[in-house]
Amino acid sequence: MTPTKRKTKRIAFLGPEGTHSHEACLTYYKEGFECYPCRTAREVFWSLAPDSLSHVDEAVVPVENSTEGPVTQTLDQLARCDWVVVQSQFSLPVRQALLGSGEAPPLGRIKVVYSHPQALAQCEAWLDANLDGAERVAMSSTADAAMRIREHKDAAAIAGEYAAKLYGLSVLAETIQDEAGNATRFLVIRKASAGPMPAAGAAGDWRSLLHIVLANRPGALLECLQPFRAHGVNLTFIQSRPLPGKPWEYGFFLEAAEHADGPRMKAVLGELGPVTDGCRVMGVYRNETTKG
Repeated sequence: MTPTKRKTKRIAFLGPEGTHSHEACLTYYKEGFECYPCRTAREVFWSLAPDSLSHVDEAVVPVENSTEGPVTQTLDQLARCDWVVVQSQFSLPVRQALLGSGEAPPLGRIKVVYSHPQALAQCEAWLDANLDGAERVAMSSTADAAMRIREHKDAAAIAGEYAAKLYGLSVLAETIQDEAGNATRFLVIRKASAGPMPAAGAAGDWRSLLHIVLANRPGALLECLQPFRAHGVNLTFIQSRPLPGKPWEYGFFLEAAEHADGPRMKAVLGELGPVTDGCRVMGVYRNETTKG
């Protein structure tokens, strides 16, 4: 008997449902997709591995927050998992809220606040001013924090208001993030085997994400950056991360404001070969505007 073909895409994200990554999926895809929540960033990426039985088509992963900077778990998996490519990117405003159970006490009597480390950091000043005596406990996701407090009267969670609706919680305080313009940039990734990257001829404001490995010697980074300057290619993101199994050696993520197959980037890539120990184009995508 022939298996029934799925009509909707299956999208992986850091779960459970109610996280900001889940909200990002709902905003980006709107409808016609099937959720595949994962417990860790590694699980998200491995759901797209060639031998995975998850049947995931794409995944949404956070890569950068406007307040707290790069999401290192995502970058580390991007470097390791050469079976994925980035197909698009978008930003989403992140409005954090303090959530409590239906019988939550006044703020002054809350003893512990649960949330993801990034969310706790994004609300640090507010917590110092309003809940300075409460213990702050890191959780694997904001949704896990929301579920944790459902039966705890003296605890609160930092998460989005969507999580409050999903898990039957009360909103004790709204928009508690320290920066009013707090936003997270998300990448949509897919299997590299699913098709080629977009053609260079298509109109649009393009970005190319590279991962570069440099030799541990004086001037290596400068030599790597010089071709971008020489050919007038702007870099919109630079971040280093440790190389697995190589203490004190680093790989660099570079996002260029050009299509990888455009003439200027082709010239850059040609000059990077002799001055790097490895250069991989991880994706080509349009510079999409903020959603939500």
